[in-house]
Amino acid sequence: MPEQNKLDVNVKLTAPVGGVVATMGSLKAPLTATVDGRGSWAAWRGRAVATLGGGELANLGLTAKNGHIEVRGATRPGFYLEGPVERLTAPQLDVSIDTTLNDRKADTRMTLKSDALAVDAGGLIDLANSRFANFAVDAKLRPRGPSCPICAVAMSPRASSSTGRSRPRPSTTRCGRQRSPLATWVSRTCMPRVSRA
Repeated sequence: MPEQNKLDVNVKLTAPVGGVVATMGSLKAPLTATVDGRGSWAAWRGRAVATLGGGELANLGLTAKNGHIEVRGATRPGFYLEGPVERLTAPQLDVSIDTTLNDRKADTRMTLKSDALAVDAGGLIDLANSRFANFAVDAKLRPRGPSCPICAVAMSPRASSSTGRSRPRPSTTRCGRQRSPLATWVSRTCMPRVSRA
């Protein structure tokens, strides 16, 4: 530990379109990222902010005190990833991470929430051996209305045929595109959770 016991961080990344970072990340818009913080090695507080094409990609508060690290804030993965990820994390993905470091192990609890998704994960991460110990992830879809956030398929009851029997839903979305296996699974999983008149 330095004699002054002081930890000041001021890092900035600017990645224009066509540059090394943008090319490696397949970015179609300029990226900027900053990490700024002040404090000591025992107690530190900072903030990480990233923008992509002028839109805020992430804004996270960071704190570290005696081996305990907290991350709080919002991210918008849909600015970078299209399709199911964009719809699941809209309009933003709230992040809450608590980690306690000890003997090269990280006792971690993490929650991620959006209007359509809730993820609760936790357990021990063995950094020395690159292993997880008793680490569990619980993810739930939180449909906001009559449409599935992944495939945007109407979640109405299955249509009835002239014989009165229900017909399987078609394997295409409302826009006529083929559903992926994931989208089909999600639509079937979500349907029981949607109230029907």
